[in-house]
Amino acid sequence: MSKDQLNELKTMLTEEEVRTCFEFAEEAWEFQSQSQKHFGAGKRSKEEFLADQTEGKLAELALMKCLKEEGLIVNLDFNHYAGEHNTDKGDFIIPLHDKLIEAAVDVKGSSHHAQWLLVEDYKFIDYKTGKHKSNAFVMVCFGDKFPGNKALRKDPTLILNNEYEAKVMGWATAEDFYEPGKKIFWFEWAQGSQPWCKRVLPKSIPYSRKGLEKYLSKSVPDNEKPKLSLALDAKLNYGLPISWLRKDWKEFISFILK
Repeated sequence: MSKDQLNELKTMLTEEEVRTCFEFAEEAWEFQSQSQKHFGAGKRSKEEFLADQTEGKLAELALMKCLKEEGLIVNLDFNHYAGEHNTDKGDFIIPLHDKLIEAAVDVKGSSHHAQWLLVEDYKFIDYKTGKHKSNAFVMVCFGDKFPGNKALRKDPTLILNNEYEAKVMGWATAEDFYEPGKKIFWFEWAQGSQPWCKRVLPKSIPYSRKGLEKYLSKSVPDNEKPKLSLALDAKLNYGLPISWLRKDWKEFISFILK
């Protein structure tokens, strides 16, 4: 594996692939095969729904294409199933030898400005079982030609008739969101919060929460910490800075296949 592949994976999403993902989102709206609630709370408009679903499916497709280059064939599911929380039976269906493996991977898509991998609490933990809903989380950022989130959620058709670069920035296990050996999250962001800019954070995962807090206390005083302009919509979010994500894709393949 080259040094570049240890940092990020790149691919191009064609006009046809973009349209396929958009049409998938339209069908999901029609069949109500995915929740129409906005981040688990209020109802999403049709435009917001189409934008979110298209962006999410494009992120999955970008990862699938990159993994194919790494030698892992993934069958991305474009079928719809009864029930609003059952768009896919599994995130990825991997044909391995004489069986199919369904890998629980949550793929997040965002603009090239993104600094965080953020996961809504209801997508992270099944509170009935206490288990993680996904084993791995992946961050995909789209190129600068990709419409901004606000514009796209007003008019999702802006995404059509163009091709886009996509970069798979990194991945994390569910356990990476916690301080090692403890069930204490590194970062929890409530609704309306604005995550800090990456420049006030350590570039890699510190040894403990105490270490993180000590670093933050020295980087910038609390009342002066620069924050992102984006306010979060979900009631509770768990996050990791993109710079903290794992970059070894052979390790990722081994992890999701185990």
